[in-house]
Amino acid sequence: MLAVRSAKFIARENWVVAATDDKYIRVYNYDNMEKIVEFAEHNDYIRSLAVHPSLPYVVSASDDHVLKLWNWKKGWSYYKTFEGHSHYVMQVAFNPKDPSTFASASLDGTLKVSSFLSALYCKSCILTLKRRNCVDHFISSDKQYLLSGSDDYTAKVWDYHSRSCVHTLEGHGNNVTAICAHPELPIIITTSEDSTVKIWGCSNVQWHFGNHTLTANAKHRSPSFIPMVLFTSCSLTKQIKTTFASLSLSLSLSLSLTELVEFGF
Repeated sequence: MLAVRSAKFIARENWVVAATDDKYIRVYNYDNMEKIVEFAEHNDYIRSLAVHPSLPYVVSASDDHVLKLWNWKKGWSYYKTFEGHSHYVMQVAFNPKDPSTFASASLDGTLKVSSFLSALYCKSCILTLKRRNCVDHFISSDKQYLLSGSDDYTAKVWDYHSRSCVHTLEGHGNNVTAICAHPELPIIITTSEDSTVKIWGCSNVQWHFGNHTLTANAKHRSPSFIPMVLFTSCSLTKQIKTTFASLSLSLSLSLSLTELVEFGF
């Protein structure tokens, strides 16, 4: 059996696109599970996929140190290759405010912001001392931030324009493997090899962390928000957990948690 490291919906086409450890990207119709296409262009494992919100593009990030931009309207031909990382590229995420750009996180210790409209690979770079496992975009009061998680057991909030670290989120006891910002609310979730999922709330760029920790007997990876406050996380026990976080109106962002469903595969 092959490990599936990333999968995304392309809802406007009724597709699911998935990347597996045989270096293939496969596309399925999720109504009838018919395989639409499969292709392999990377030279190593594919770690992450990101779907453009409006254009027919998918970006893939790989252990071969490069990212590739694919155009499904042109038979899934690759439109551009982005080089510049010197280690595994662990995650890629489109910028919701400027979807011509995307951020990538690598084990070379960098976060890079790139544009497929530019002849240059990288518009800007944040150089850090620790391996970066994950990246996402976060917007608060119309101000943009980058989020990252790393092997120093922390997540960091970076000013998008100055590239300075404005906050460090501490509390995990092992590598932070994934980070995800809610598309509407000022909260993020982080997952870690310490077997926990943590929920963080932001009020006026002040981060609060209380007893909002979900604990499992396995290492959590790849959290995703479903609109409003429903989110899912995958663990190495091959379980998917779906949790609902109910927000109060207080500034402390009190959370009550109810698990809706759990299933294995």
